[in-house]
Amino acid sequence: MTRRLLCGSLVLVIWGCGGKPTPPTVPVTGSVTYQGEPVAGAIVAFSPITPGAGSFTAFGTTDEQGRFALRTAIDGATDKDGAVEGAYIVTISKTSRSESPVIGSAKSPDEVRERLAANRENRSRPPTSRAGVSQNRSTGNAVRELENVIPLRYQNTTGSPLRRVVPGDSYDFVLTDE
Repeated sequence: MTRRLLCGSLVLVIWGCGGKPTPPTVPVTGSVTYQGEPVAGAIVAFSPITPGAGSFTAFGTTDEQGRFALRTAIDGATDKDGAVEGAYIVTISKTSRSESPVIGSAKSPDEVRERLAANRENRSRPPTSRAGVSQNRSTGNAVRELENVIPLRYQNTTGSPLRRVVPGDSYDFVLTDE
């Protein structure tokens, strides 16, 4: 009986350890600057140029000095430091909630609604992400919108001009308005 239990346990251990091996990763660290200043709190993503089975996206967030270190989500539950070797499109995004010029120092929800109404009357076009505030159509409550801190072209894989190869390239990014 003990022998059967021991053999059964051994089979389960071997079976449980037989999963797919995770791909090796390479350490990737770098920095992000925009208008000559480090960008803190930006999300940096390396997406494979040729996506498909066995391709992995790596992510990192910049610190106060604009530095980041990438991590790769291998199976949705396992993160590994670095990025899998390959060619990547790099996207960098950062948004913030700025103080709204419309809401300003409003003290109550009624005052916010009054200011939104006055703002609608004075504008010929709807608010944009740069306006900082819009109105929830179903509740009438003010909703702060996110403002893009860096140019939009760096934020999606179809428009980003940033390309890198892992390993080998510099991972320092100097973003411009041009």
